[in-house]
Formats: sequence, structure tokens, C-alpha cells
Amino acid sequence: MCQLDIIIPVYNEGENIINVLESLRVAVKTPFRILICYDHDTDNTLEALKHYSPASQLKLTLVKNRGKGVFGAVMTGF
Repeated sequence: MCQLDIIIPVYNEGENIINVLESLRVAVKTPFRILICYDHDTDNTLEALKHYSPASQLKLTLVKNRGKGVFGAVMTGF
């Protein structure tokens, strides 16, 4: 059971997202789920995530932004 949801709004973060996820996986001790909120299906973050296989099972959910920009992504995540 996840006790914490971490919402990460992204826009072409393909070069950075794996490092962020690995940092969270190592540092966060509470059971958690990560919601990756993106605007467009062409976002390079999604491509990077296709090739990501964490050392341990990580609960990762992709959420398409129903609004616009960071605020819309965070609100969609909620």
C-alpha cells in the first residue's frame, strides 16, 4: 500500500528523469507511487521511461495532463 504520491510534471525531461527516479527510489523510505504528468505524447520523457527498468519494483503511473502547463499537470495528478 502506497502512503505517499509524488507528482512530477514533465516536459521533455528525457535526459533527467531516470536520475530523478533513481534518487527517489534510494532516498524515500515511505512506500510511494510516482505520477509522471505530461502534456504531449511526443514528450521525450516517455521514450526514456520505456527503457527504464529500476533495480526494485517502482510504482510508476503516467498521467496525461488534462489542463495546460505545470499547474494543469499538478492538478491532473491530484
